[in-house]
Amino acid sequence: MSIGTILQPAINTPSSPVVLMNADEFIQLYENDRVELINGIVEGLPMPWHLHGFIVFAIAFELGKYIRENDLGRIAVNDSWMRTTTDPDTVRGPDVSYVSYTRQPRGAVLARFLDENPELVVEVRSPSDSWAKLLAKATEYMNANVQVVILVDPETQAITVCRTHVAPVTFAASDRLEIPDLFPGFSCSVSAIFE
Repeated sequence: MSIGTILQPAINTPSSPVVLMNADEFIQLYENDRVELINGIVEGLPMPWHLHGFIVFAIAFELGKYIRENDLGRIAVNDSWMRTTTDPDTVRGPDVSYVSYTRQPRGAVLARFLDENPELVVEVRSPSDSWAKLLAKATEYMNANVQVVILVDPETQAITVCRTHVAPVTFAASDRLEIPDLFPGFSCSVSAIFE
């Protein structure tokens, strides 16, 4: 499918009424494409560069080790979709997400969407993302019952952790990333994420 075809349903002209897509229609049409559904409109995503992929792997690896060693749940990468709003629907693909066995029990059939959204989401800032856009996305995730949102900025080599009703906390390259509310005892060097 070409990119022109992918974005066709999202194009609305001034003379035509805006046609919004719901999450089920979106998945049926775009299951294999690099797109998100934002308030009912399909938006294409830029293909990430290697640096983005290296960082996604590094943070998923560090978190994944802790999660597996402590038998806490599952970690997902590759922009695994989650629904953040309904009516109109928004479907996002976070770079990394974690869902505990409490929210999604072990052995449960993993449908297209999880029964409950993950507890943690990681977004790595792309060159096209403004900081305001990234913070707005973090708020959207938290409104969708995500407890912790981690924003990773390759340019400044800093990691910002966002939680509902708490000011964001930024960790510099010389710091150690800790998430005691979800992962007691977890600690990793921020600089290691960017190596």
